[in-house]
Amino acid sequence: MARLRFCDSCGARLPMGASARRRYCDDACRAQVYRDRQVADRIWRLGMMLAEAESAALPDGTALAGVSHDSSA
Repeated sequence: MARLRFCDSCGARLPMGASARRRYCDDACRAQVYRDRQVADRIWRLGMMLAEAESAALPDGTALAGVSHDSSA
C-alpha cells in the first residue's frame, strides 16, 4: 500500500505514483525552497562577517571605532 507523502515546502499532498525521490509538489515550491536557502546562507555569512569584525578589536581591549560597549552613556 502506498503511503501518503507531502511537499517539503507547502505541505500539499504529492500525487500518487510520484517518484520516491520527489520532494516538492511543483516547480514553484522547489524554487521557493531554493530562495529560502539563499537567504539563510546570506544571513549566516553576515553573522560570520560580524563575528570576525568583533574579534578584530584592538589588542589593548578597546572596541572598534564607532562601537561603544560602555553602558554608562
